[in-house]
Amino acid sequence: MQARFDYLFWRYIGRKASSLEYKEFYKCVHSGGFDQRLQELMDDSAKVTGVDEVADDCFRPGAAERMLAQVFIESPVEIRISPNKVWLRMAIAIAASLLLFIGLYFYVQQQDIRLSDTAIVTDIAPGKTGATLTLADGRSIRLTEQEEGALAHEAGLTIRKTSDGQLIYELSAQQHPASGKEKLLNSLSTSRGEMYQVRLPDGTRVYLNASTQLTYSPNLVQEGKRVVELTGEAYFEVAKDKLHPFVVKSPGQEVEVLGTHFNIAAYADEPVFRTTLLEGRVRVHASGTIGNSDRVLRPGEQATLTEGAFIVNEVIAADAMSWTKGYFLFNDEPLESIMRKIARWYSVTVEYKTGAPLNMKFNGTVSRYAHVSQILRKLELTNAVRFHIEKQKIIVER
Repeated sequence: MQARFDYLFWRYIGRKASSLEYKEFYKCVHSGGFDQRLQELMDDSAKVTGVDEVADDCFRPGAAERMLAQVFIESPVEIRISPNKVWLRMAIAIAASLLLFIGLYFYVQQQDIRLSDTAIVTDIAPGKTGATLTLADGRSIRLTEQEEGALAHEAGLTIRKTSDGQLIYELSAQQHPASGKEKLLNSLSTSRGEMYQVRLPDGTRVYLNASTQLTYSPNLVQEGKRVVELTGEAYFEVAKDKLHPFVVKSPGQEVEVLGTHFNIAAYADEPVFRTTLLEGRVRVHASGTIGNSDRVLRPGEQATLTEGAFIVNEVIAADAMSWTKGYFLFNDEPLESIMRKIARWYSVTVEYKTGAPLNMKFNGTVSRYAHVSQILRKLELTNAVRFHIEKQKIIVER
């Protein structure tokens, strides 16, 4: 297994990995089982290339995370060579790999210097922790402006903000939660440039991405089920309760579970909705449709809802929750999709000039806590796209 990992590492470093090898390598790094070996290989690569350290702009510590933070912007191309030219291919590959890696390093340094004095003359800070809680009586509480402690009492529950900024619901002393028949609803919403965590009354943890709204009754239970409504993106760690299935309602679909970890991306401005299962089992149902409207997911599967039907594919499930770990992960992702994520997190608008390569695809990871210029500069290294920042607007052109 280690020999295979070594092979994938050098393929990745030499920018020769196929799309399948690229995914396999990332899966190995995500597993955390090769941290020590990865550090050794990184040290070896530094000696060979003269580069002291692999790029480290992801906030997470550790060798594996440092490797994940290195961004390679590329459009994978596979070249087929006839079998009778194997030795020629090997010689060319070795020489090209060394030249490419060394040349890429110096090219990146030169590009960073050039770009710092040209298009990007201002910068935009990343998003931060924040949200607004709207109570059943209509009161709105800006959570970033509140000290830790009890914020409100509702339906026999105490709503509290913790020292680390999370929102939790606790059963009030000598009180009992409401039956669920009352039409009491709370709404927790993040704006552009915000994310937040909440622990619901049943112990379920929910991580809200930017521009997201979660609506629920204080005690969750409605007609024997724990029900929440979601628009935007959230990662759920659902507390187990066999008597009360957990249901997430999004526009056009429902997800029902007993206890599991999954991510739902259901933004109104996205062409498709995606439900990705990390562990457990979920059933996804497309509302108001017939035919292919119900699917059961297993861990490592992703259901994409488009035109009222689901398409299920095997994926690296951990990739779907990369935003909760503090980084963007792009896997053959079109520029237009990337810019929508940037717009939500950095609270900016995006303007496209005629000819901007909207469908050009990129691979890589980068910290969500970097200023926006750092991400844009790395995208610019393709020489296919260029950016200008004007206050809270990013202009994209070829």
